[in-house]
Amino acid sequence: MEIYKTRQFKRWVDQEGLGDERLRLAVREMYGFAKNELDNIGRDEEAALKKLAATLLKMPAPALARALDAGEVMEVKCDA
Repeated sequence: MEIYKTRQFKRWVDQEGLGDERLRLAVREMYGFAKNELDNIGRDEEAALKKLAATLLKMPAPALARALDAGEVMEVKCDA
């Protein structure tokens, strides 16, 4: 599974001292959780995240490559 992070999210990750391996583990743990189990975000934030996710999921491969080259999106790397 490929996992990406935005430049803004990367800034937060760096400030918190989290690495890509911890992000990958968090994605694995969250994958498949029921929506009602994630009550820690507000409706506006949830709507914005869904919109961002929909945009990224629809992004054609060439556009994703350009976003990666521009540093707007980064792949979460894993040592394994």
